[in-house]
Amino acid sequence: MINLLRADFKRLFKSRVTISLAVLYALYALVMIVFIVAVDQSRGGGYGKELMASVFVQTYSIFGTFPVAGCGVMILAAVLVGADFRNGTIRNKLISGHGRTETYLSSFIAVAVTALAFTAEYYLIMCAVGLPIYGGMALSAENAAWFVFDGSLTVVSYAAVATFLTYTVRRYEASLTIGILAAFAMCIVTGLLISAATQPEFIDDLVGWTADGSPIFETVPNPDKLSPAVEKFLLQLSYVFPSSQCHWYYRGGAPTWEFAAYSGALTVLFSAAGAGVFAKRNLN
Repeated sequence: MINLLRADFKRLFKSRVTISLAVLYALYALVMIVFIVAVDQSRGGGYGKELMASVFVQTYSIFGTFPVAGCGVMILAAVLVGADFRNGTIRNKLISGHGRTETYLSSFIAVAVTALAFTAEYYLIMCAVGLPIYGGMALSAENAAWFVFDGSLTVVSYAAVATFLTYTVRRYEASLTIGILAAFAMCIVTGLLISAATQPEFIDDLVGWTADGSPIFETVPNPDKLSPAVEKFLLQLSYVFPSSQCHWYYRGGAPTWEFAAYSGALTVLFSAAGAGVFAKRNLN
């Protein structure tokens, strides 16, 4: 396993795509810091610490819409696994005596650790450059550690899904395309589920206009409001996707053990399924 991991990490770190991703993550962190400064100045100042706290967790997605972590992990998996199938490296690993489960887990670990390194890069730049500007952020050290821990598990679960996908598709270009589309699809589906499950009980309905053209609103029951049982089911269903945490963070939600448990279960499920499928797959 050690030799496999060493070889996998070497190929990832030598890849121009991986280096480009590292540069993009650094630029992303710097752009978010510039965004904080610009918004704070537009509001007259005094909001820097609150903005730092809200942007601190944006390493996983841009405002809950663009799946940064998901796309990054899918690209890494395609670079490693997809390229291994294209170049025949997978077959060479098996011929040299490495087991299929060992080979699969090595790929998963390499993708997960590299993705976590990108996450750490974002946090380090955010703290090294952003924190000195405002002298801190409106987020306690304990909550920040929670975000990092829970978000890291989210990245690992993304890696499990990405590794499963690339070992299933096998072709580099196809796995890259399908992986990125899957990341966006998970983000969209999660957003729709959470939106449906968190509808307000009452809404302001436009019922008319005054003589001077001002709108008249009346508070009425929300026709899209679902029953508590259905809302709970939709929320639980949304937790199945790694992108769920990204949406909750953007909405101001806090990390929970429930998120961590779902990420862990997702990682185990896809890793076991992927290793099992690869163990029986004919590589001819």
